[in-house]
Amino acid sequence: MGAERKRDVIDLVRRSPLSKRHTLEELGIPRSTYFRWQRRLREQGEVGLVDRRPKPGTVWNRLTPQEEETILREALRQPELSSRELACWVTDHGGFSVSESSVYRVLKRHGLTHEVEVLGFPAGKEYRVKTTRINEQWQSDASYFFVVGWGWYYLISVLDDYSRFILAWGLKLDTTAPSISEVVQEAVERTGMEKVPVEDRTRLLSDRGPGFLARALEDYLRMLEIRHIYCSPYHPQTNGKLERFHETLKARLNLLVFTSPEALRAAMAEFIEFYNYRRYHEGIGNVTPADVYFGRREEILKWRKEQKQATLERRFQYNLGQAPDLTRDEPGTGL
Repeated sequence: MGAERKRDVIDLVRRSPLSKRHTLEELGIPRSTYFRWQRRLREQGEVGLVDRRPKPGTVWNRLTPQEEETILREALRQPELSSRELACWVTDHGGFSVSESSVYRVLKRHGLTHEVEVLGFPAGKEYRVKTTRINEQWQSDASYFFVVGWGWYYLISVLDDYSRFILAWGLKLDTTAPSISEVVQEAVERTGMEKVPVEDRTRLLSDRGPGFLARALEDYLRMLEIRHIYCSPYHPQTNGKLERFHETLKARLNLLVFTSPEALRAAMAEFIEFYNYRRYHEGIGNVTPADVYFGRREEILKWRKEQKQATLERRFQYNLGQAPDLTRDEPGTGL
């Protein structure tokens, strides 16, 4: 809208018999915009109503050259990371805070963006039963993988619902009750679930596959005094966290051809270690499942908030031409 038109709007609102609020609503103009025009007209005259682009150097929080260099270097070193994951990694290890949108703009400017494939089933209604602590509920499911010359193998996993941490997994020849029980037992031993008071023990959520419906598994869980509950029929989102993990794992491993179960098992172990300890998960605050499971999330989020404030203050000084020495590395970052 031109300066002349803005002046007409200001005059119209002043002369209107209606209140300013009602007049502006009729015109479809936000009140904050109107009062900004009015203030500029009062302070600068007609010139203040002319739209002007900000001059170079007036953006106080523009990234410094050193920060852009760090982003580009890590993008080339870790090309598998998305803009969100790269922003989290740089914030945690690069000595400064940066947003996902800033990282994306830098990568796009240098032709380093890539399309993110949408995996799995579309999102459904949110699961209503929320967990509030670790080991309150576990999810268990199986997924299949093909090994050339060997046939089909089945990954059985147990995931902590609250943290998304993979507690136990096994590559099995079948999905029978004994195979499932072996993996659940690994999770029980890892967490010391047998020593937890009965009223505080976890519950196991699964689908209605034959192995999970078997009497042998029910007897095993009853012996452990672990309650077994089932997903809603035709609603995979109920067990969606583990379903998503399996989809993500398949997207990585199905790009490769495995000729032995040992090679497949080693690749799975490497990815699960990455998933548990290094992959930033948006659904839990852009921290890793291990950060949540071991109680580090709140400390990390608090530290990131402090890092962001310090970065903004430092960047503000830099863009005003009063930057401190930004060329030195932050201690302990390795950058």
